[in-house]
Amino acid sequence: MEFFKKSKCFTEGTTVYARQYDSDKQGQSFEASLTINNIDKAKPTISAVVQDPTTWKNGNKRIKITASDTGTVTSAINGWMVKDSNTAPSATDSGWTSIEGSGPWYTGYSYSAKTWYVWVKDACGNVSASKSCVVDKIETTNPTI
Repeated sequence: MEFFKKSKCFTEGTTVYARQYDSDKQGQSFEASLTINNIDKAKPTISAVVQDPTTWKNGNKRIKITASDTGTVTSAINGWMVKDSNTAPSATDSGWTSIEGSGPWYTGYSYSAKTWYVWVKDACGNVSASKSCVVDKIETTNPTI
């Protein structure tokens, strides 16, 4: 029997059991089961990735990610990954940054001038298609007097 306390993604056909105890602590319990058949299989969608700020800056920039998890069944976006190659990550690869909420999300200021590729994943492990972001307008020349 599988018991859980938090929201979780299940594989199709998983049977979940719930047990309710009497509030007077007499040890009485009630058990029910439910077979899960409605599973989030849709990939989240990235609508935009842009450098932040978009103006000239002395030093690295961050990337602003706007994405959504839509479909009949959704489990919410819970991670993003940025890489300098367009090789898609799996949901279990290291390097995912955990996120919550509906976004947009901002990366740290660690991205140098080049093309970066961004993915998001949802709580069920569905990984989006990549979206690229060109980071430019980074000042690297010291001023002269």
